[in-house]
Amino acid sequence: MLITKTKILLMIFIISSLFALSAYDNRKLKESKALVSARRNGNYDNNKNEKDAQFLIKAAEISNEEIILGRLAQQCGSTAQVKELGKMMEEVYTKASDNLIALAKVKRIFIPISKSNKVQYTYDILNTKSGNDFDRAYTEIVVTGHNDAISVLKAGYIGSIDFDIRAWVASTLLELRTHQKHSQFCQEGCSKL
Repeated sequence: MLITKTKILLMIFIISSLFALSAYDNRKLKESKALVSARRNGNYDNNKNEKDAQFLIKAAEISNEEIILGRLAQQCGSTAQVKELGKMMEEVYTKASDNLIALAKVKRIFIPISKSNKVQYTYDILNTKSGNDFDRAYTEIVVTGHNDAISVLKAGYIGSIDFDIRAWVASTLLELRTHQKHSQFCQEGCSKL
């Protein structure tokens, strides 16, 4: 059988293509193994994005609770001090929430704005109280909520490498620490009632 130059060139092309495809598949396999390993080790970018998203959602839930309960305190508080605290909480957390939602939008993270079951439960319990009982319960919730919020924000700051998220946390923490002292002062006043 006579082999022509064209057939030889075609065979060389086919063989070299098979080697190239094999090398490409090996490279893809190595890349896939590297991605699986990175996910396992927590070094995968999407994992970090997911942690940031979870943090921002938790921070939004905290803000939402303080806003809703602050409104309730303005309606049901029996002292001017508690009504004023409720108004301050609504204003502070609304500002924090607005900044958080804007940040989440830039980061393409969806923040739910509906009331969580936990927030609804706290609201329902607090709404059954009146007078001094309401004031004491509300100030206790605010002080505990501030302590929890500060802990969550600190953890979010440490856990994130995103500059924008860390900047939001730093500015929010500064304000929360100031209001934490005010809420503790109100709680002390209500405990004497």
